[in-house]
Order: sequence, then C-alpha cells, then structure tokens
Amino acid sequence: MKKLMMVSLVLAFLAGHCYAGTSLRTVLEDEKMTTANTYTEVDFSAESAKRVAFFITCDSSYATSGVTLEVSPQFSIDGTNWVAGYFYDHAGGTTLQASDDLHLPYGDGSYLMWLEEAVPFKYIRMGIGLDGTAEGELGVGEYNSVTITLIEDK
Repeated sequence: MKKLMMVSLVLAFLAGHCYAGTSLRTVLEDEKMTTANTYTEVDFSAESAKRVAFFITCDSSYATSGVTLEVSPQFSIDGTNWVAGYFYDHAGGTTLQASDDLHLPYGDGSYLMWLEEAVPFKYIRMGIGLDGTAEGELGVGEYNSVTITLIEDK
C-alpha cells in the first residue's frame, strides 16, 4: 500500500513537471530512527539537476506509537561549507520552509517537498530526526524506518 501511495504521489508531482530526464534515486534507505539514533544526515550531489524534489516515507511497523520527524535541508557549493536550505511543500503552498515537522499520528506516512527551480548549489544535505516527544515514546528495541527518495529533472 505504501509503495502504491509513493508511486501515485510521485506521478502526480511529475505530471506538472515532466521532463525527458526525470529520475528517482534513493539517498537514504530504511534508516532506523531509535532512542540511540535520533538524528541522521545524508549528503549527496544534485549538480546536474534542473529541479529537485524529495519523497520521504516513514514506516513504524516496529514501534507502538506514532512519530514526529523533523526535516531540514542544507546546501553547499563545495561540499564543505553549508547554509540552511529552503523548500516548498503542499502544506505550506507558496511559503518557503526552512524546516518542517512531519506529524505522523499513526507512525506511517509520506511527505513530498521540493526546492525552487534552478537551485545554484551542487550539494544537498538532508537532516532528519525524531523530535523529543517521539524519542521518549519509543520503547526498547522499537524504531521507525525512514527512506528519502530524490526526484531529479535533468
């Protein structure tokens, strides 16, 4: 069901932004967010992309409660010096977001965010973590699995 939802959302997003060079790339796969691993970052290059979007999914099959994830991108021209990034999402509409809390009351969910067209940065760092409340609600051995898929128009 989650894969069907992901494919549907990606296709809906790309329907209005379809270019010949659209590709999907998983940049973080099944990262276990636990009380010991509450934050992770993933760096990747998107220098050949004209337009970039992200699809974030959370699977809480191994947890007894929902979770709130905090998402915050950063940009770099050299992969060393980073600045806070801004993005759009469906909830914010035309308002740029610097970070966002993904409230997933049942634990499982998906989130679509995208960057302004022609972002002049070669590298992107995506930070994702559990907020303090979600961290406290996870029991011993419980975790939420997070996957980030990069959608690029080249």
